[in-house]
Amino acid sequence: MDSNIREFYLAVREDEELLEQLLATADADDLMATVLRAGAELGFSLTENDIRAGLDAIDALVAEVSHDDELNDFELARVSGGGQTKVE
Repeated sequence: MDSNIREFYLAVREDEELLEQLLATADADDLMATVLRAGAELGFSLTENDIRAGLDAIDALVAEVSHDDELNDFELARVSGGGQTKVE
């Protein structure tokens, strides 16, 4: 997995406001646009392909970065089977 995606996800875990923005996205296009914008604002060079790959492997990414920390709302939604992570 691209290290930019991993580092971006770590940044998202630390930023409640950004996490809320991502959770509030209306659809896949909105999610992609929000991640691209937020990534650029935080200094990450992300492409749509990077984001798709990260979302396709989101469960592994969560497991890799959580280190048994308390799960955030997004991660809880993933564990319970909810949450949008498919971007086509």
